[in-house]
Amino acid sequence: MFWKLLLPSDREFDHKETQVNGKVDSAPAKREEGKKSHSSSSSNRCLQQQLSLEQSWRMNMYLFIYYLIQFCGHSWIFTNMIIRFLSFGKDSLADTFYSIGLVMRLCQSLSALELLHILVGIEENHFFPRFLQIMERIVILFVVITSQEEVQGKYIVCALFFLWTILDVVRYTYSMLSITGIYYPPLTWLNYTLWIPLYPLSIVAKGTYFIIKYLYSERKAHLRESSIKKKRS
Repeated sequence: MFWKLLLPSDREFDHKETQVNGKVDSAPAKREEGKKSHSSSSSNRCLQQQLSLEQSWRMNMYLFIYYLIQFCGHSWIFTNMIIRFLSFGKDSLADTFYSIGLVMRLCQSLSALELLHILVGIEENHFFPRFLQIMERIVILFVVITSQEEVQGKYIVCALFFLWTILDVVRYTYSMLSITGIYYPPLTWLNYTLWIPLYPLSIVAKGTYFIIKYLYSERKAHLRESSIKKKRS
């Protein structure tokens, strides 16, 4: 009787066995749930990486096409200017705006998209200097040169277009190749150093153009006044 009191009853054995069996049975279920959650999180990460890669690929493809269009346009302008100068000499300088003015206007108008690229974050560049450069060219090309037919045949217009074209051909070539991961040290050096001598020359050309325009307008006004005086006399 004494040993029976010390030993646990059959109900207690059954209760403990059910508890142990329940713990043992629940462990594989928890492991399966952990594996499922880990696999689902890894699949979500893979999907996010695929989406980011596709988005970056589309953006790079868009930038490559944009740079290619600008490169083709400015290369055509540069080649046309060189061929015309070699064929016709100084006579081709006076006819520069009439031969390449349309393509130059298209390229400069298309360059306004670069401001949107910087704002959206597609292109890494400083907004304010690029804004000044693009707006300066657009104002000079559309407001000043296009509106003044008497100044379009001046040699200074050819010089200004030539400087713009050299800078843009080098810049768009470098940008187009950098999208594909190709870097040439001479091209990189030209991209970051060519503007140092050419940009001041373009400023001098712009100043000369405005001086010529001012002198031409003054002469025109003087001729009008003299003709009016002659008619009155």
